[in-house]
Amino acid sequence: TPFSTNGRRNITNVPAQSLVMMNDPFIREQATVWAERLLGEMPGSSAEQRMEWLFETFLTRLPAAEEKQLMLDSLGEIQAAHPGEPEKIAWQEICHALLNTNDFIYLK
Repeated sequence: TPFSTNGRRNITNVPAQSLVMMNDPFIREQATVWAERLLGEMPGSSAEQRMEWLFETFLTRLPAAEEKQLMLDSLGEIQAAHPGEPEKIAWQEICHALLNTNDFIYLK
């Protein structure tokens, strides 16, 4: 009832799960593994082809046109923020983002 007091909050793990997916060293390491695999298996491919490969391997589907464009825009922003860094750095961040999507975390 709204007029009673409750001396104890309900326990939830939802925020903690999100923080783990964003900050846990294991998750970051897995993003690195995926980026290395991507670059190893698709050395001469375009960014669009690589993005499609990532969606297929991470989410078992191709990206929608809007998703693909947003991810390609993000890739460009990451590369601009890290000039002179190896290509792998930007792809690690893209892989990390895909690891944190609802489509990856939850079954539909």
